Amino acid sequence: MSEDALDEMMQVLRAEYLAEAPARLAEMTAQLDAWEGGSVEARDKLCSLAHQVTGSAGSYGFTEASNAARQMEQLLKPHPDADAALLAVLRAALAYITAQLQPST
Repeated sequence: MSEDALDEMMQVLRAEYLAEAPARLAEMTAQLDAWEGGSVEARDKLCSLAHQVTGSAGSYGFTEASNAARQMEQLLKPHPDADAALLAVLRAALAYITAQLQPST
């Protein structure tokens, strides 16, 4: 397969990833909201989702989104309880990831 064909295939895969990103990010937001409401299970799910985004975003070349998701994961692991400051940082990280995973026009 030629380099041009590989580049074209990667562009298609990146576009598909970006098309699926809103659902993944909505799930992360829902889990963050649930954790704020007291669900410890939601924190675990959010941590898992952040881990998935760390890997997948990095694999598709979205380094900044991957780094922000990694930071979310690292912040979540040692904190079983939500507090206002941590929630604010996590929401800011999620907003940053959302901005990074917007299709370019």
